[in-house]
Amino acid sequence: MAQPPRVKSPMGTIHVASAKEYPISTALTGIVTRLKAGAMHEPHWHAHANEWHYVARGKVRVTLFATDKRLATAEMSPGECAYIPRNCGHSIQNIGTEDCELVGVLDSPRYEEATLSDWMRRAPRHLLANNLGLSEEAFTPGRKGKAAVIA
Repeated sequence: MAQPPRVKSPMGTIHVASAKEYPISTALTGIVTRLKAGAMHEPHWHAHANEWHYVARGKVRVTLFATDKRLATAEMSPGECAYIPRNCGHSIQNIGTEDCELVGVLDSPRYEEATLSDWMRRAPRHLLANNLGLSEEAFTPGRKGKAAVIA
């Protein structure tokens, strides 16, 4: 935790301990996610790893979007764990009144994630417009960069 977070915003931080930071870590990546009240780690997925979360503090809602079109939502409190399968889209939202903290693990030595906002930024505007019933102008290029912790 002495190292700078991989992701930092006014709404929270994500610290990562992967093989990049600790070369001896050849099989796992550790993650500590801290979210302010009302904040959310945006919808994302890990194409190369399963993920486990342990709620250390606060109350969160974990929402999964499975590849078979199923949706699952769970509200979790300290001491509870969540398992998120590889390639399963998910978001984590702090639904409590205080900051929350999750300790997570990926079964991979590297940390990679694809975000919904990045996917939408890269998708052809006409494809989004046709499927969502909006004009192409509604889909302006979004932010670039790392995962977001948003309000």
